[in-house]
Amino acid sequence: MKTARFQEKTLWLLLFELLGETWGIRFSDIQEILETKEITPVPKTPPFITGITHKRGKIITVIDLGFLAGETQRESGEIRIIHLKSPGLDIGLLIKSKVSSELLPGAIETKGSVVKEVGQQGKVSIEKSIIRNGPDNINVLEVDQLIKSLEKYYL
Repeated sequence: MKTARFQEKTLWLLLFELLGETWGIRFSDIQEILETKEITPVPKTPPFITGITHKRGKIITVIDLGFLAGETQRESGEIRIIHLKSPGLDIGLLIKSKVSSELLPGAIETKGSVVKEVGQQGKVSIEKSIIRNGPDNINVLEVDQLIKSLEKYYL
């Protein structure tokens, strides 16, 4: 009996749909996946900040990833908050899509970015790496770059 060999550059991704494409976040960048909780709006924040929520006494700033990527509002039966690992900020990404996980070979082919103008305060950049999964591409969100881009908003 043959056993599958573990590839050194394998990525474990949380997959979801955004802009009609498959996107992923490395599990190593995720602290926790939260079911939809009550999100409290915060006045005078940039439009991509949905509000705040709490988890075991911590306040988490909830960012609408779809808004940052330029996706028009869409209704979804499944909404999750992806609490990211970050040493200085507690950020949760609002995902309006079904989520799943998959272990994939980590052959990054190209890099790209989506830049969103956010009023007079500047731009937020969403960096992505693209990997091929058979005939499909998966956009892998570069979480570190997103957090650096959001730091100027004093979350």
